Amino acid sequence: MKLSNLNSNSDPSSLIVLRIFGEKIAVCADTGASHTIAGEKLFKFLQERDIIFEKKIISLMMADGIRQTVTALSAVVNLYIEGKVIPTEFLVLPEAKGNKTLLGRDFLNAAGIVLDVQGAKWYFSESPRKQYEFFKKPLEEIAISAFELREDEVTYEIADPANPDQVLGTYHISALKDYHEPGVERDTGPVAPLRKRGRLKKLPPGSEPRRQRNQRGSL
Repeated sequence: MKLSNLNSNSDPSSLIVLRIFGEKIAVCADTGASHTIAGEKLFKFLQERDIIFEKKIISLMMADGIRQTVTALSAVVNLYIEGKVIPTEFLVLPEAKGNKTLLGRDFLNAAGIVLDVQGAKWYFSESPRKQYEFFKKPLEEIAISAFELREDEVTYEIADPANPDQVLGTYHISALKDYHEPGVERDTGPVAPLRKRGRLKKLPPGSEPRRQRNQRGSL
């Protein structure tokens, strides 16, 4: 099997929302990829649902233009999108770590999907007037992986305050807890909220206002 242009410069904004095993996911559609690729997270997701992968010999074109024959894993899974059910073969590349899931031309052709990257939309070839917008990631979800998109989950990239460009890691919202420096007693007294105008809010007798801490960069 021949696999072409896996390292194409696809637009990361061309995310299509679909469902797999009842889970809603957003996956990057890439017309430069000849085949659909299961990223590391999706591979683990499918394994947890007892999907059996079989070995398959493929010819892989590397970024430097050198073609290499490798043994990949393959499995066919049903994808659900806007009322359609598309049996799709997913390939898992050997030694791939942290790679993303891509919807290749095989899936797009089978589903009859046409991408309008400039218009940030896509549609089915049989009904071009009914168009769907690409999924747009909110700013607070910049770390989402284009694999799993649950409505009740948010992830964050954590940066070093002294070096904002240095990402320290990606965390689920449940892992973000208020910071408490060991050995330092926290002031839990009443706090007067900041106001844009007017007089300061009066505090109960005997209480003292606490300085407002800058919350920016606390994540």
